[in-house]
Amino acid sequence: MTELQPVVTSSSEATPMPFLATVPRLLIPTAKTGGVLPMLDAGVVPAGFSPPLRFHRRGHELLTIASPLASRTASR
Repeated sequence: MTELQPVVTSSSEATPMPFLATVPRLLIPTAKTGGVLPMLDAGVVPAGFSPPLRFHRRGHELLTIASPLASRTASR
């Protein structure tokens, strides 16, 4: 079994990876997670943007929202 070590990185140190209408940055490559999961920073994406529907044959995908923007409409 591979001994994994903690990884500390920032978006400014990450590798840009242009994809459709966005430029996500590779924060942690799959190799540093024991081949399990890469960590990407998608940054700000255009309104209504969504990646195409796809199927992963290897690995997994995790989505976290670091800075959510939310709106709420209230009525009386």
